[in-house]
Amino acid sequence: MLDLVPMVNDFAAIEQAHLEFAIATVYQKQGNKEKFVEHLDRANAHLKKEAKPWREANQIALDLSKEVFTEEIIKAGNSSKAKKFTAIFIVGLPRSGSTMLEQILASHSKVFGADETPFIRRLFVEDMTRHFGKIYPKFVPEMSAEEKLGLAESYQNRVQALSPKSPFIIDKMVGNSFLIGMIKLILPWAKVIHIKRHPADTALSMYSNYFAPAISYANNLEELPKYFRMHVEYMDLWDKVCPGFVHHVRYEDLVANLEEESKKIIEFCGLEWEEACLDFHQTERTVMTLSAGQVRSKVYTSSIGKWKDYKETLKPFTDGVKDLLKGYGY
Repeated sequence: MLDLVPMVNDFAAIEQAHLEFAIATVYQKQGNKEKFVEHLDRANAHLKKEAKPWREANQIALDLSKEVFTEEIIKAGNSSKAKKFTAIFIVGLPRSGSTMLEQILASHSKVFGADETPFIRRLFVEDMTRHFGKIYPKFVPEMSAEEKLGLAESYQNRVQALSPKSPFIIDKMVGNSFLIGMIKLILPWAKVIHIKRHPADTALSMYSNYFAPAISYANNLEELPKYFRMHVEYMDLWDKVCPGFVHHVRYEDLVANLEEESKKIIEFCGLEWEEACLDFHQTERTVMTLSAGQVRSKVYTSSIGKWKDYKETLKPFTDGVKDLLKGYGY
């Protein structure tokens, strides 16, 4: 078999990573699992050189969220009178099926898929941190009714500009799972859907694709269990302090029972059922994520359980999360 290793040492680390991912993809298509993993390891080793710190600041935010977001705080949120449209947030781990879920919803005549927007973090976290001079979410108990209403108006104005006439607009920034308490406080009429997939399949998919250095946990099988654990803690927190606000969907159930699960999702969002949601692969809209090509195809099951072919490679991850799998639904 032709050796596909190029001379990449003269390139920067990120360029080298892109090349190694491309080579890995070729070997995967050839069915050469050993070479596929070898080049994935090389690609991710290059990305580790550019990795940005993520854990300490996120752990502080999680610990503070557990202190700050009580049921009492959340009940003091905005009135539905501030509503201009229904925001639908799709959250979860990267590579869990969020793009397919958005495509199903965006195939509805009343729904616009805005893809991933930066507005929640920018407005609710970064701007408020500067305004109060306190890290997120320490400032939340100090927020006035006027400030909460101002945030609701600012967010809605920015998102509504993308599709002024749509009564339902999707925001698919999956990392908003860490900010659901703030979403509930500012946009209590919003709909939040948490899509989850077997964590090991998710880990394999993340490890097999390029992610920016700021998302450094995605390409590190020792760090990814820590991120997953943090994600689980956040979702447990939101289910406790705002029960029923989040609708949980398993990717495997959605694929196996597309119509049944899609109808539950549509009902949760407060929409009437439309058959077009089942033909989501025919919906013409711009998709910017790694799954852009996949949502143009009908539902397939070939990616489910794929992690089992790479158990040894994924062992650092699976060993780190095995105590969480049952509670997460797997």
